[in-house]
Amino acid sequence: MNRRFRLRTLHRLRERRLDAAAGELAKARWALAEAQAQHRTLTEAVHACIAPAHATPEQLSGAAVRRDLLRQRVHRAAETVQRRHDELCAALDAWRGARTELRAVEALHERHRQAVAAGDARREQRQADDLASVAVLQHSVAEQGDGPGGDAA
Repeated sequence: MNRRFRLRTLHRLRERRLDAAAGELAKARWALAEAQAQHRTLTEAVHACIAPAHATPEQLSGAAVRRDLLRQRVHRAAETVQRRHDELCAALDAWRGARTELRAVEALHERHRQAVAAGDARREQRQADDLASVAVLQHSVAEQGDGPGGDAA
């Protein structure tokens, strides 16, 4: 049996693909966390944007304009969060697919190792059987040589 695993190149490629997918997944998680943090910061800024109790009309209109601008930024940040979430889902699916493909090749590799081990065991058993049969034959010949009509007679 060929002792070399024929799919080892494919195995290495699948491992690299899984590593790359894991890297992309980590980047997607980081990007989502950053987008969520930005969204939280902007939302807090909207809630904090209030005019003082004794504000002038200019201060009131300035605060209203600032709140409107912040709300627009919050809306864009929410869209970014959704987009980053979708990217994370895609990266997770890619990682799962890469992991599944690697596991399939690893299962084939394990079968190959088991087949090689079984072949080695059969070969060792044949050698042991051959040695045992030679020993029995030598013992049988030796016993026949010691009897009457042998060289001793």
